Amino acid sequence: MTGQRSWISVTLGLWLGLTGCGGNSPAAPQTPSPPPPTLPPATLNDLSAAVTSPEADRDLNCREAVHARVTLTNRAASPVLVTGVRKTNPLPWRGCVSRDITYATPPRFVGPNSTSVVMDQALYGSGSGCCQDPRSCAGYCDRREVFEVMTDVGSVPAGLFYYTVHYSGCEECALTTSTGSLACVSAFR
Repeated sequence: MTGQRSWISVTLGLWLGLTGCGGNSPAAPQTPSPPPPTLPPATLNDLSAAVTSPEADRDLNCREAVHARVTLTNRAASPVLVTGVRKTNPLPWRGCVSRDITYATPPRFVGPNSTSVVMDQALYGSGSGCCQDPRSCAGYCDRREVFEVMTDVGSVPAGLFYYTVHYSGCEECALTTSTGSLACVSAFR
């Protein structure tokens, strides 16, 4: 009788274990799927940038705007974060310089194996130049604008373009209150 009870207990236990309390069979344990492969991060060697401007190689009046369109190409298998575009003037060209400016762009990712426009806008708030005294403003200035794209990997050179600004009927340059220096976009005096 003891052997029969053991057999009944084992059979009943197996049957209850298979059916569970609610009468449903328990789900078989899932085999974990392997994690997705980790993509190597982008490097500077995976990135290139370019700048174009409709005003490149043109003669402009100081009241005309100058625009730049900057693109970034990402040849990596993972995205890259763009945080801004920097315009510099590392060496004066023909005596004319401009301030270094970093244009804030909304943080954006450039996807893998793609090209994206990261900036397309006028470079200055008002025209392409200004004068301390608009009544005596005359002359011209040859300008060179050099660009680089700022990313979470580092800065990527985008190139440069040239143009000439002719000073005639220009707006008056405002003094900045914090530094007392001219808020001009051109150093022609």
